[in-house]
Amino acid sequence: MVKILGPNDRSPRPDRHHDYMDYRGVAEEREVKDLYNGVVSLGRYLHPHGKQGRELFMPVEILKRHSAVIGRTGAGKTEGIIIPWVIGLLKSGYSVVTVDVVGNLVNRLSNEAKKLGCRVWYWDSGNPTYSDSWNWLNEISLSDDNDVEEAIYSILGRPNPNDPQRFFYERNVRWLRALIPIVKKVYTYNAKPSNLQRIVIDQNALRNLFRQYPQIQKYDINLGDLFAFSSNEHSRAVSELLNPLDVFTKDSVIHISERNDFLLSDIDTRPTLLILGYTPKNHQSAQLTSLILNQLFNHVSRRSKGKVGKRLPLYFVIDEASSLQDKIAYEEVLATARNADVGICLAVQDITQFGDERKATEVLSNCNTIIATKGVTDKVADYLSRQMGLRREQQIRVTQQRTLADDFRDIDRGNSFFGVVLGSMFSPPTAVDTVEVPVLGSREIMHPPVGHYPAVVLSSPVTNKPFIVDLDTAVRNI
Repeated sequence: MVKILGPNDRSPRPDRHHDYMDYRGVAEEREVKDLYNGVVSLGRYLHPHGKQGRELFMPVEILKRHSAVIGRTGAGKTEGIIIPWVIGLLKSGYSVVTVDVVGNLVNRLSNEAKKLGCRVWYWDSGNPTYSDSWNWLNEISLSDDNDVEEAIYSILGRPNPNDPQRFFYERNVRWLRALIPIVKKVYTYNAKPSNLQRIVIDQNALRNLFRQYPQIQKYDINLGDLFAFSSNEHSRAVSELLNPLDVFTKDSVIHISERNDFLLSDIDTRPTLLILGYTPKNHQSAQLTSLILNQLFNHVSRRSKGKVGKRLPLYFVIDEASSLQDKIAYEEVLATARNADVGICLAVQDITQFGDERKATEVLSNCNTIIATKGVTDKVADYLSRQMGLRREQQIRVTQQRTLADDFRDIDRGNSFFGVVLGSMFSPPTAVDTVEVPVLGSREIMHPPVGHYPAVVLSSPVTNKPFIVDLDTAVRNI
């Protein structure tokens, strides 16, 4: 039987307990008192020996410093964190943006949000019948270069330093820097994303626009080579750009992107729940989801610079966040959001989805609270164990076998004859060493032995020690 060690437990004798799980480095309940009150439920505190403590909550100030939830499918991310946090934030007057990869959040959250008096927006190219429509071109501000840049990165992806065809990527970026403003200036409020594909594919139509609209003449420097191509050369040159732009000509995308049922700037005027339907590993879905998220992050940036008037508290919950990292610069976004007092929670299955450890650290170091659900991979557990550091503890070790001389020496010191004899027979001599061990080992992080949906939490604003919570909604006041 595996022995469980908790705070203040003594070191086990190695001759009696060969297998144990060591949770002596976790915080006791009194050490997380800063979480006794807050905005959203973090779960119920669990002692390693199984005793339930009180329910813990995330305060506003800690939420603003970002969180990451790591766990495999079915471990409790959606039921234990995403849904309770969205509802809790809406109850507290927040506007919330959440990414729905499960496909049922709109059904589960809409009625609850409306009961709270919140507005609900739903944008999902995978469900055009029920989706609202949002025209991203209409919301781009030509006075903010970041709006155009982030739209380009959503369409093409962010630059890859190892791309052997980097020239063609940079050329497409240069063309879009001109084409997006051209479409907005020419078509004004009637500009549609599908217009981009049409003027790229038709060289003569683009030339005619330059003849008819003098206000776009300044963009010809970006498009000089596009005009210089022969017809055959033009077709080959624009083929790579047409592939991502073709998304905007699909019926399902036209249905959700050529009018405005909502404006992102209105998210600051009234508590709003914006649900973004997203299918991971689907290029179209990633392109569209990142378009709206990047425009929202630019709005957050303007908030941080004081360029937005009324500002409601705003929070993002982004599931499968790592699958959008080639289109969203999370390190920059997290830093900007913190300056704007906007919180973000990233949910992922595995930190390796961010790439190598350096890349994962760049993202996770911006998250002051990390929640690892039961069953995380050994790579996740090993990474978190190293992040938690080491602690000092006393370990007992068995020394060499006692001799008859040792027994006589103890009797001479006044010890009982029978006690010495019995101890010599049944208790090998021991010594105590002070050693450095992980605050929490990988095995302990992967397999907490208590609770229905346990998770190990590391929240540096509260304590430098990890602690265990139960995400099971049955034991929480949700």
